[in-house]
Amino acid sequence: MTQAKLKDKPNPRRYGVAGAQTKRKKQEKILHAARGVFLSCGYEGASMDQIAASAGVSKATLYAHFDNKENLFSEMQSDYLNAQEDAISAIERSNVDTVEGLHRIAQVMIEAWAEPNALRFSRMIMGESARYPQLGRLFVETGIYRLQTVLERVLKSLDSQGELTIPDPELAAELFIGMIRSPIQMRSLHALGAQPDRAELDRLALAAVQMAVAAFTKR
Repeated sequence: MTQAKLKDKPNPRRYGVAGAQTKRKKQEKILHAARGVFLSCGYEGASMDQIAASAGVSKATLYAHFDNKENLFSEMQSDYLNAQEDAISAIERSNVDTVEGLHRIAQVMIEAWAEPNALRFSRMIMGESARYPQLGRLFVETGIYRLQTVLERVLKSLDSQGELTIPDPELAAELFIGMIRSPIQMRSLHALGAQPDRAELDRLALAAVQMAVAAFTKR
């Protein structure tokens, strides 16, 4: 699988390396604390005071990084997706065949979604979205939609290279994610037995890839 040349990144010297690193470390500390508070208290019950205390920073420092709780939640969700995006980009740049590449991408996604805290977070969002519609929108827009856009890019690349024939990469990405996410989410939300182990997750990921490749291979 290949990927177009990445755009040049901004020169960190322009902003001051030490200052940027310090700021990022502080943000990571706050985001980690916020995730714990949201999981323990729910979105409504979580307060900026609690998050500041859990992170060991002052309220002034917290608000210097995040204007409000909604902004903090959005950045926390975005930060969570960064690791998945980085892993998928690395797979794109590797010299693996189509099935192996998609299989690895599916593994990245399904293992992240099956992580116990990720499942708890999904349940929390679904439970509070009726009272806070913007919370559900943020969760989807900065989570599933963002990952769907990354996968759509991968599928467009495979189509342009002639490895697969995908008339609608956007729809294909949405359906592919649904095949991977739905079994995990259903078991979690409805308490349908124990969560699958790594071998079962891998089996689900590979099955989704095989069905997708079969659907989009020229005959």
